[in-house]
Amino acid sequence: MSDIKYQLLKIKIAESGVSIKFSADTDKKYKRLKGIFASLPDTGNALFGSTLELRVADVEVFPEEFEIKMLSCGQNVSPNERFYTQLDEEAEGSRIEGRYIDGGNAAAYPYTAKLYLLLQEKV
Repeated sequence: MSDIKYQLLKIKIAESGVSIKFSADTDKKYKRLKGIFASLPDTGNALFGSTLELRVADVEVFPEEFEIKMLSCGQNVSPNERFYTQLDEEAEGSRIEGRYIDGGNAAAYPYTAKLYLLLQEKV
């Protein structure tokens, strides 16, 4: 069994400028949340102006108006280096709550923003 899991959170963006609240629980079989990566289908435009607020187990990880482009990168970056790895939060079923605000610059709507959580240390 692997000591790493990539948990996916999907956020459906129906129209320009919407604010979407979301929540999920981390996998109970993994101890730590060690990284995050944001993927948007239209990285050339949708990233600009879009923000993410995120809390894990009631601990603020990213404050209000944190730009989603800080958690993303282009295809020229190796898959192993794409994650923002400055996290070390408790997983094991911790509640993740957030708010995604679309910047209104995507080429087309609707679209789905994806947050990949890097979980480690299998229980």
